[in-house]
Amino acid sequence: MLNVKKLLFLPIILLFLPAFALNMTFLGGAYAVYPYFFLALYAALIIVFALNLDTFTKKILKVIKSTPLKIYLLYVLISILSTFVLSLVGVASLLNTIRYILVHYILCIFPVFLYFIFIIDKYITYDNFIKIFVRLFYVMLILGLIAYVGRFFNIELINSIFDFFANVRMIKFTNIGYGGIASGYEAYGLPRLDGLFEEPSFYARFMYVFLPLIYSVTLSKIRLYRNHHVNNFVKATIIPLAWLNLILTQSPIYLILFFFITLAYFYKNIISFIKHHIIIFTSFSIFLILMISIFYLSFDLRDTYLARIINTVTSASFDDFIMGEQSLGGRIVCFINLFIIFLKHPFTGVGLGNLSNIMFQQLLSSPVVLTPEITQNMLTAIQTKQKFIFNSNLLFADLAQYGFIIFGIFIWFNAKIKMTLNKLKFCNLTYNEQIYLKGLNWCWLALVIGYCYQFYMTLFEPLIINVLLITFIYRVQLRRKYETNNIYG
Repeated sequence: MLNVKKLLFLPIILLFLPAFALNMTFLGGAYAVYPYFFLALYAALIIVFALNLDTFTKKILKVIKSTPLKIYLLYVLISILSTFVLSLVGVASLLNTIRYILVHYILCIFPVFLYFIFIIDKYITYDNFIKIFVRLFYVMLILGLIAYVGRFFNIELINSIFDFFANVRMIKFTNIGYGGIASGYEAYGLPRLDGLFEEPSFYARFMYVFLPLIYSVTLSKIRLYRNHHVNNFVKATIIPLAWLNLILTQSPIYLILFFFITLAYFYKNIISFIKHHIIIFTSFSIFLILMISIFYLSFDLRDTYLARIINTVTSASFDDFIMGEQSLGGRIVCFINLFIIFLKHPFTGVGLGNLSNIMFQQLLSSPVVLTPEITQNMLTAIQTKQKFIFNSNLLFADLAQYGFIIFGIFIWFNAKIKMTLNKLKFCNLTYNEQIYLKGLNWCWLALVIGYCYQFYMTLFEPLIINVLLITFIYRVQLRRKYETNNIYG
């Protein structure tokens, strides 16, 4: 039984190997991300079904009934039914619809929810899950620095190891005929840190989403390790390591979001400090502005990482911004064209799995300039006869796919999550639960901001955060019900 229990924990570890991929073209794409995680996940679910099917079914149904998960499932169900209707009238492709439902819902979203909802507080307590997650997060940061050293000094052994465990780019680009050019990102003569992730921005995104939870846990009295010295060392270094890793990704938008979510998280502390140290704060602000001005005027920043941040916030025109910061600009170009697709189909959308082809046609008549990356992706799709890949996020992609009515259900789900979290503040929470509630509240905000930039429903960051939110709400409600029954029963 002990070995079985260990196997059930394997998906948690593999969650931190997102770019360790397999070539699975039969699923309709060039590659499959997280395949080892899913193989372990399916194995774990089979074991759970074999040993605890009755208990499993009862818990899942209770969680659905007593949490906002039922609204999420309503959103999924109606989006599927709507797409089938569209396919019957010829608006959407039935084959694309079935493939999308299979790959995204049956094989991805549903198993993730089922697995985590059942094992948390069944095979592993919520407390221990959070602690293990934070420990693995710390290991990820250390490995990130090792990966960067390997790239910076061109250490072949280190680079080979990380290329093996983050091989998704190599598989994808080999399949479309570009070979090894996908290995390693650089900017301004320096390597960009991607660690065990497919791209630097994906690594930055992962850190950004979970940063508030890391703040809450590591700045609290919660012990991550029994050893006093190890515990204090990890808790003292994890936040600086996260910031260092983020800076080394050279992702300007996530650096800005890091600053924003940090300021939001600590705003009460910052306001309190300003009130009690107004002279120090004013003097430091003036000094900082002067130093930035002198630095900006004295040095040529065109070939530095800072240039990307400056391009992001100081472009003179929209076209200059698009071409000056092409990573962010490319996303904005896609968002604009997705919104145009939504305006053409505001009530029904274009249906699940059909957005790629329609987006390709829309970009041919785009009202804004296309970045070289978008143009290249369009040419690649034509040459390889594969699915056109473009930058999207949940906000615009869901509006284009489903229309505003179905998307409104997703808004309802998130609003219900937030309202429920606010109500839980007034419950009789344990110390640890208070810490988790604070972190999850800010993770939810980070997620909502992400929906407006790069996030979509099948990304693991939204999936895991939503699982943590749902399981936290359920456990608190379950304990309150138990306590009430003890008092009045």
